[in-house]
Amino acid sequence: MNANLEEYKIPTVKDVPDIVVEFLPDLDRRANNLGGIGLGEPPIIPTAAAIANAIANACGARVRAVPITPSRVLEALRR
Repeated sequence: MNANLEEYKIPTVKDVPDIVVEFLPDLDRRANNLGGIGLGEPPIIPTAAAIANAIANACGARVRAVPITPSRVLEALRR
């Protein structure tokens, strides 16, 4: 935990555990032609809502459209 952004410690490659790669013998062709599946999407889904909530908590302005731009924040502040 960091007390504030000034003392925020950015993780480096030394902080990441070793990665183990495993190759699966069969491809699942039901997913797509290459047998690939999505893996990195879930962390992206709540990001915009988290940022919008942070803005609302900081200044009371509720931004309800993405991308969240400075002009949209100012517009929300005027409402």
